[in-house]
Amino acid sequence: MRILRLAVLLLLALTLLPLAAPTTTPVAAGQTQQIAPGHVPAGLSSSDWASIQAQLAAPTYFKASNTETNDGFGYSVSVDGNTVVVGAYTEASNGSGEGDNSALVAGAAYVFVRSGTTWSQQAYLKASNAQAGDRFGYSVAISGDTIVIGADGEDSNGSAQSDNSAPDSGAAYVFVRSGNTWSQQAYLKASNAQAGDYFGSIVAISSNTIVVGAYNEDSDGSSEGNNSAATAGAAYVFVRSGTTWSQQAYLKASNVQAGDYFGTRVAISGETLVVSAMGESSNGSGEGDNSAQYAGAAYVFVRSGSTWSQQAYLKASNTDAYDFFGRSVAISGDTIVVSADNEDSDGSSQGNNSAGNAGAAYVFVRSGTTWSQQAYLKAATVQANDNFGYSVAISGDALVVGAHSEDSATSDPSDNSAQNAGAAYLFVRSGNTWIQESYLKASNTDAGDLFGSSVAISGNTLVVGANGEASNATGVDGNQTDNSALGSGAAYLFSIPRYASNPTAGSTLDVGDVAVGSTGSTTLTISETGDAELSVSNLALSGAGAAVFSVAPTSFSIADGAAAQSVTIECSPATFGSYSATLTVTHNAPGSSATYPLTCTGFEIGYASSPTAGSTLDLGDVLVGNTGSTTLTISETGNTQLTVSNLALSGAGAAAFSVAPTSFSIADGAAAQSVTIECNPADPGSYSATLTVTHNAPGSSATYPLTCTGLVQVFLPFVGKN
Repeated sequence: MRILRLAVLLLLALTLLPLAAPTTTPVAAGQTQQIAPGHVPAGLSSSDWASIQAQLAAPTYFKASNTETNDGFGYSVSVDGNTVVVGAYTEASNGSGEGDNSALVAGAAYVFVRSGTTWSQQAYLKASNAQAGDRFGYSVAISGDTIVIGADGEDSNGSAQSDNSAPDSGAAYVFVRSGNTWSQQAYLKASNAQAGDYFGSIVAISSNTIVVGAYNEDSDGSSEGNNSAATAGAAYVFVRSGTTWSQQAYLKASNVQAGDYFGTRVAISGETLVVSAMGESSNGSGEGDNSAQYAGAAYVFVRSGSTWSQQAYLKASNTDAYDFFGRSVAISGDTIVVSADNEDSDGSSQGNNSAGNAGAAYVFVRSGTTWSQQAYLKAATVQANDNFGYSVAISGDALVVGAHSEDSATSDPSDNSAQNAGAAYLFVRSGNTWIQESYLKASNTDAGDLFGSSVAISGNTLVVGANGEASNATGVDGNQTDNSALGSGAAYLFSIPRYASNPTAGSTLDVGDVAVGSTGSTTLTISETGDAELSVSNLALSGAGAAVFSVAPTSFSIADGAAAQSVTIECSPATFGSYSATLTVTHNAPGSSATYPLTCTGFEIGYASSPTAGSTLDLGDVLVGNTGSTTLTISETGNTQLTVSNLALSGAGAAAFSVAPTSFSIADGAAAQSVTIECNPADPGSYSATLTVTHNAPGSSATYPLTCTGLVQVFLPFVGKN
């Protein structure tokens, strides 16, 4: 009988995954934004598509410390900051030691932590009442120093852990970390524990609140004890006060129906949670229309005080029977992702169902209390039976979608030689638009690995589970090539680089006014703010004025944690005028590229004089003790201000001369400036000097020889007649 129940559960696991719960705010079918298949990130040509997965650093490869055939390590994953938890629900130890395999399908979970850039296993977790068939680790979730683990095959009736009179009623276990040690804090059961409810098939946690799904629960919603709606499903909310956990809420769908599997998947963020019901059958026109069997739905609940109420009822914009909308759900703040891994569109339009079970994901956003669909996501290379959306996860503006049945053997999505190898896809939101940034494959891709059966993301860390992977390696970054442990499973951690700059992307980099024939410059500082090396593959100039600009360096890499890179942008105008161009920085971080408008203005400073530069300014004959003068007229003949910073006298006779003014400026278009040069000889004789005019025009200075002659007035005596 137990074997039969396990077989049924495995079958259901291949067709299920739900989310949140009850009010009646349907999302209209027209509220959708399709992501076009075949999109290639900016800066890449279509021929580069095969290498798009290189946008993320090579993954860290996790294996169990006690790797065994068919352990299913990686069926569930979760990450928060520097801690990753991986479930292996078919692991067989009885809890006395990792090597004791006397409790088949008892299950286990493994905790990995990062110190610097190094990952290592921190803990091996087992249930306090480990039993064969409990499937501990079927679901896992982490928030800070708290982990919750579901065991949907656990058999206790709730009165005691040792009372196994309610087969497959299910349980959840809470573990907390103190220092480097994890210990069990709580054992959670449904308030209406019943055999076959599969409580713990999915779990979620946000701080001191845990949500547990029981998709096989049978209540019709009138009371917990009324089991007249077989497999309608339920979700349960638990809260912590101090170290004690208690049930806060028992959630049912607003349109409870037998076979809806409400509680397929759950997710929570703060005071909002979402529950999916992938067996729900409405066609989207209303909750009561059950004409689209297994179309699926999701329900959003919000908490006020300690009371949860349904805020929204979500349906796909292209609702169809057997799409399994709600296969997986995720939430981050005001954004929810719901997948439908059996959706059939080929990506050309939502209504074209020529790619059976290709799968899709739907993004919903909240404004006030209203949820609307923001995006309809498809893989860039849609294939039938890929089950895109078997798993989803979101963190801020980044979401990841798993397609555990995708068949490519390499980074080329068109190579379908590795059946059910699996893939994952990273999407990034810019404004209201979601763009596929990366196509992820396992570093040791093999048929049947089911890479993408689970996904998780936290900030700059992305984890993908592959519970069918077959290597017999143990620990972190072991030998990936020995496939002697079929179905042992693995998990892969990708570190995401992040791009930042000062000024920020999109800012105008103005080199300013630059004299024709000279060079002006400005600096752009680029930083890596994620958890992996940032590779800047190209800095390119484009636009009408690109020829007057230059940039250096044109490519570089910044290691994780390394200092920022300075980029110098220069402008060298050949003629007067305004110049503009665009600098495009192509990189491997989400977003793929950053652009900056460039501007500079070329100006010419014109210096002219009368007499012309080099002419001798002869002040003529000047009586000793008197002053002679002449005038030099200086003009601005360019298109910007002429600055004369100094007029200086030099030479043997300089003391006899004076000049005024000794500095001045002439605005563009202003009147000429008169300069007075005087000679005041103290003795008779010839005097010479040099006047040097220093200015900001080309040539920098002009010189003028100065001359004058000092004379003495002679009075001859008057001689008269006698």
